[in-house]
Amino acid sequence: MSETAAGVARVQDVVAEAMVTHAARGARLQAGLRVGVIVFVWACLLLVPPTDQAGWCYAIAVAYPVLWALTMPWTSRPRPGGRDLGWVPLVLDIVVLGAVTLLAGLSADDSWTAYVVVNGFFLLPILAATQLSPRVGVVMAVPTVGVYLLSSVSTREANAEPWESLLLRVLVLIGVSVGSIALSRIQRSRVMEIATLAIARAGLLSELTDVEERERRQLSEALHDGALQYVLAARMDLEDVRDGDPEAVERVDHALTTSAGLLRQKVGELHPAVLDHAGLVRAVEDLVDGLRKRGYEVDLRAEGMPVRAASEADRVVFAALRELVTNVVKHSGATSVVVELGAQDDRIVAGVTDDGTGFDETRAGERLAAGHIGLASQRLRVEAVGGRLVATPVEPHGLRMTVSVPE
Repeated sequence: MSETAAGVARVQDVVAEAMVTHAARGARLQAGLRVGVIVFVWACLLLVPPTDQAGWCYAIAVAYPVLWALTMPWTSRPRPGGRDLGWVPLVLDIVVLGAVTLLAGLSADDSWTAYVVVNGFFLLPILAATQLSPRVGVVMAVPTVGVYLLSSVSTREANAEPWESLLLRVLVLIGVSVGSIALSRIQRSRVMEIATLAIARAGLLSELTDVEERERRQLSEALHDGALQYVLAARMDLEDVRDGDPEAVERVDHALTTSAGLLRQKVGELHPAVLDHAGLVRAVEDLVDGLRKRGYEVDLRAEGMPVRAASEADRVVFAALRELVTNVVKHSGATSVVVELGAQDDRIVAGVTDDGTGFDETRAGERLAAGHIGLASQRLRVEAVGGRLVATPVEPHGLRMTVSVPE
């Protein structure tokens, strides 16, 4: 397993643990709310006691916390990859509230117990929402509304309640249930999005830790295979110069000139001095000249862009453009390129359009896993300063990459 894959795996484990921790917090919140429901049931029975079936009502009220305590060990501990049984106490809530309401409803002519207890059903959708599972919310909402409707109908005549009032109460409960389901869905999507971003960030960070070493190795290879070879050749030709060979002087001069050019090119790649001294437009012109020397047909459009000293935004845009141009050379198979640079609404907008093979989104993850993090790192750098890097297909073939950064 590569270091990148290992890093992503570690973050996935951390995210899984975080999900378990989040679910445990939800279970604790649900437990606190359920204690409130138990207190509510007992308060109703003690303050507004039923005149009929009181014994059964009190027995159910006693059994309620006992049964919940017995189920807690295997319902309140979320397990990674295991089935979530947090919905089981929710069924107990519905059964208890429904049973107490129906039993107390038998004495509705003499007591308001059922009419008060039935309001406890409005807490059940909130209890279900703590599961962060819209499916659990939907499954629990149906019996909750059903039992609430049945309990309300059973006490309607005794309380002389009109049908309109009953239906309005049911509609309110349905609204609370739908809202709780939507809330749990939103919260779950946020947790999953954060998890996805964390995994993606871990993949990039794992790769970025190797970037310095990789760049050093590439720089070493470039110097060894380029400028150093010409310097060694010049050193060997110095022996011929000492022996009076006139052609050896020419060879030494050619070797040193070529070596200096290669070194200057490499230094420019590492830090384009022209960007600091002449500004973004001139640096982009040099970038375009490099493309033309490689045989590409390049159209540079930089109208309306002032010549000025480079700002931090200019450096971000130039780094992104350099990466986009590099990708054109390495991966696009293009023959012509259009490079655009301008200012719009207090933003620097730059684009690179080619007539190559385009960009396959499905392979982006594969390329990232293979260590090609140039575009991904530039996207992060652009977004870090409030900008955007967008890919747009060009018909009939080709790709346009646009960079937009606040000035």
